[in-house]
Amino acid sequence: MTRQVLLLVGYLLSMFLFHRGTAVLAVSLDRDQASRVPWRYAVIPTAINSPLFILCNLVHIGLMGNWLIILPVLYLELRYLMHIRRWLAVGLALETVICGLSAMLFYRSLLAIVLQKPLYAFANSLQSTDLWAPVPVLLGLLSGFFVFRSYADARKRQSMRYLLTGGHQLRFLAASMVLVLVFLAMQAYLYENNGETSNNIHTKLWSLISCLYISLGYLFALRYAIRVSILSYMSDCNVIMQQDLDRRAREEEALMETIEVDELTGVLTRLTGQQRILEAAQVHRQLCLCMVDLDGLKYVNDNLGHKEGDRYLRTVAEVLLQCCRQGKDVVCRYGGDEFLMAFVGAGLPNARQRMQAVTATLAQRAKEIALPMVLSYGVTQWEPGESFETVLERADQEMYAMKSQHKAEMPDRVR
Repeated sequence: MTRQVLLLVGYLLSMFLFHRGTAVLAVSLDRDQASRVPWRYAVIPTAINSPLFILCNLVHIGLMGNWLIILPVLYLELRYLMHIRRWLAVGLALETVICGLSAMLFYRSLLAIVLQKPLYAFANSLQSTDLWAPVPVLLGLLSGFFVFRSYADARKRQSMRYLLTGGHQLRFLAASMVLVLVFLAMQAYLYENNGETSNNIHTKLWSLISCLYISLGYLFALRYAIRVSILSYMSDCNVIMQQDLDRRAREEEALMETIEVDELTGVLTRLTGQQRILEAAQVHRQLCLCMVDLDGLKYVNDNLGHKEGDRYLRTVAEVLLQCCRQGKDVVCRYGGDEFLMAFVGAGLPNARQRMQAVTATLAQRAKEIALPMVLSYGVTQWEPGESFETVLERADQEMYAMKSQHKAEMPDRVR
C-alpha cells in the first residue's frame, strides 16, 4: 500500500513538472512571458490528466492509446485554459505527446536491456509489484519537462517563433509529426506483445535503436524547419531593407533635385549650374557663356504685383530652356533676376544667334500674356586658359552694355 502511495505521488509530481514545462514553452512562444506563467497552467492540467492516465492504466489501455486519449485534452487545455493560438495549441499538443511517448519508449527499451527484463515488464501499472516498472514513465515525464524548459530559452524561443511565421515549414513539420506518431504507434505495439520476442535481445536493441532514430529524425526535421524559417525570414528582411534603401534613395534623389533645381523657375540653382559649367569646360574646347538679366522686373513687381513678377521669371526660364539642348547646355538662376547660360560646343556666332531667337520668342510670349518682358544679355567665348571668373566678368560687362541701351529707350521701366 505504501509503495502504491509513493508511486501515485511520483506520478503526480512528474506529471505536474511535465505540464509546467509545457505551459512555460506555450506561453513563451505565444506571449513572451516565460517568467510569468501562472501556476494554474500546470495544476489544472495535472488534476485533469493524472486521473485519465491512472484510469487508462487501471483498464489496461495500451501506452499509445493512453496518449491518444490525452492528446485532445491537452489541446483543450492549451487553447482554452492558457489561451494559446489555435494552430500553435495543435502543434504543442502533438509535440507533448511525441516527446512524452518517445521518452517513455526509449527508457523502457534501455532498462529492458540493462536489467535483462522483457519489454512488457515495464508497463505503467499501479498494481505492478516490480520496483522498476514505473521508472520509464517517471523518467519520460521528467525528460519532457527539461526538454520543454530548454526550448523556452530566449534563443531557442526566438528560433521557434521564426518557424511559426513560415507556412511551408509548418506544413512540413506537421507531416513529420504525423509520420513520427505512426512510427511510435508501431513501436508501442512491441510492449503489447507478451510473447518470447518481448524478451529477445534483438527485439530490445531494435526497439532502442528505433526510438533513437525516430526521435533524432524528428529533431532533425524540427531543426531543418526552423533553419529554413530563419533563412526565409532573413530573405524577407533583406527584401524589406532593399525596399527601404530604394525608398531612401528616391527621397534623397528628390531632395537633391530640390537643392539642385530652383523651386520657382525649374532651372538649376547657382551652385549646381556653376559646377556643371566648370565640368563642361574641362571636356569641351568650345563653350560660350551668356549672362541674362530681366529688364523691368522691379517695375512689374511694383505695378502689377509679385505674382506677375514670378510669372515673368518662370516665362523667361521656360524660353531659355527651350533654346538649350537637353543634357548638354546649362541654364541656372544666378541671382534674383539674373540667369547664367552655357552653350556647350557652340561658337560665338551660334550662341548669339540662339539668343536672338530667345529675344524674339520672349517678345511673342509677352504679347500673348500681356506682360512687358525684355532681356539684357551678354555673350562671350571661353578662351583656353581663362578662368571662369574672367569669362563671367566679360559676359557681365556685355550684358550691362545692353542694359544701358534699354535704360535709354525705356527709362521708366528699366533701372
